[in-house]
Amino acid sequence: MKEKLSLIIPVYNEEDTLEDILFRVIKVKFPIEREIIIVDDCSKDKSLEKIKKFAEMHKEIKYFNHTENKGKGAVVSTGIKNATGTIIGIQDSDLEYNPEEIVFLIKQLLDKKEKVVYGSRFLKDYKYKKNRFYYGNRFLSLLTSIIYFRKITDMETCYKFFR
Repeated sequence: MKEKLSLIIPVYNEEDTLEDILFRVIKVKFPIEREIIIVDDCSKDKSLEKIKKFAEMHKEIKYFNHTENKGKGAVVSTGIKNATGTIIGIQDSDLEYNPEEIVFLIKQLLDKKEKVVYGSRFLKDYKYKKNRFYYGNRFLSLLTSIIYFRKITDMETCYKFFR
């Protein structure tokens, strides 16, 4: 079976960063075929207009629009329902994550080493280590590691890839 990546990009009011992240994702040389699934969660800014314009220029982009704001979980669910790839992943539309790192993450799946791969902001120097979200995430990551007998350092990361 030919491998294919379905990369889901959730969007909510990201007009300032959207084009930049989409250009970065398009530029990445993935080792397998890809489709990009953008799901707008009823943005109030010009995100949807930018998505439509970008999709006209790039045929591997499919986009969907929620007519009411449903949250990130619903956005990811919409993306999964419309994915045709053998591997599914998530790329947030802000600029916190570097799409170049996706290649390393999906190689872990392609090499059959893992069934699920999470990225981690905490394996490098992370600039927000003093806020309550950081400590909450570390606690949830520890609990998840205990429950699943797997080392997870960043439970709340956007980068989650799975078959």
